[in-house]
Amino acid sequence: MQKGACSPGTGHRAPDRARTGDRPSNPRGGPGRGRGASHRKVDVEVVNVVATASFAHPIDLRVIQRAFAGEVQWNPKQFPGLVFRLKRPKTATLIFTSG
Repeated sequence: MQKGACSPGTGHRAPDRARTGDRPSNPRGGPGRGRGASHRKVDVEVVNVVATASFAHPIDLRVIQRAFAGEVQWNPKQFPGLVFRLKRPKTATLIFTSG
């Protein structure tokens, strides 16, 4: 896949293209793939965001569990990640010792 192209079903990397429902151009043409394709405005709602981070040192999940007892769920025997939930904004974050 070429740089900047979107794989089917994953959405757009450019927010302005996602808002207008624009699709990447297909040099061969075809329905809905550039070359005279109609552009219509669509309503967009973000329902899931995924981000990853790596840290130079391991994260001590016990410290986070003690400091935020009401917002976290962690049982390392069942699942190695700590689930950190906030009410505002409504989010759930998985935190592992590796980041």
